[in-house]
Amino acid sequence: MPPLSDKQKDGPAEASAPARKKKGLVGNLWGGTVWLVSAPLRLLPRAEIGRNAALIRNLFETVKRRPGRRGGIEIEDDRSFDLAATAFFQGISVSRLEVLLEQRRRATARLAYISFALGWLAFAGWAYRLAGAQWSDASAVVALEFAPVCAAFFLFAFKNALENYQMRTRRLATAAEYLRTREPFWPR
Repeated sequence: MPPLSDKQKDGPAEASAPARKKKGLVGNLWGGTVWLVSAPLRLLPRAEIGRNAALIRNLFETVKRRPGRRGGIEIEDDRSFDLAATAFFQGISVSRLEVLLEQRRRATARLAYISFALGWLAFAGWAYRLAGAQWSDASAVVALEFAPVCAAFFLFAFKNALENYQMRTRRLATAAEYLRTREPFWPR
């Protein structure tokens, strides 16, 4: 019989256990700190959060989709509105679609005028603030940061005025065509 090695002498339980290194005081403190700080993350139900995120994403996509209906106005080759096709795809009559377009046209006119007035109001407040301000680097940065707010109001007004023009003319006009038109410029 061959002589037993040191591992065989200790017995089978200790022979299968991996050898452990002794940690020093700093290692023990670091390990304890990591364990303590990571406790909230260990308690986080990651799988459940992932399933819920997928559910919310699917619900959002389902709500965004309108089954059985096509969105928007149908456009013919000459970029005019095809009211008959749009009414058919929306499941309403042409006269009802014309009433809805008229309501939307009035709403876009209101929004255009309100946005235009708010743009001028914001611009006047901005100019008043700049006129009485002590000029420094900080006030120049604030002045530059507020300029996009004024521009946003004017752009929103222009967008609504363009939509109003498209509904008045019953055709998909570009912004350049709207700016060059001989018809009244202001929304009505």
